[in-house]
Amino acid sequence: MALDASLRSIHELGGCIALSTWLPLRQQYPSSLGPHAASLRLLQVHGDEDSVVHYSWGKMSFDLLRLFITDSDRAPAFVTIAGMGHISSDKEEIATVKHFLHEVLH
Repeated sequence: MALDASLRSIHELGGCIALSTWLPLRQQYPSSLGPHAASLRLLQVHGDEDSVVHYSWGKMSFDLLRLFITDSDRAPAFVTIAGMGHISSDKEEIATVKHFLHEVLH
């Protein structure tokens, strides 16, 4: 939901943090992109042991998102957490999110 809502938004958002997710309704893109999608700051984090939202779904979604987010100053980031499943978190994930928030808010 976070990815879809952020990409469609008519508002300029500070960013999107997408944890263990994929882009639903991808066939509706790029025609459904909002006016600020090209400059959306995006952090996507996914564990490589996710059995609910498969890692490959998250990675394929990110590869598609890189085609939409074209502002070179705001390149989207995809971080893989080794050994992390879906219903869990990791110190590296938390540190990555903290760093992203620091970058966006300062």
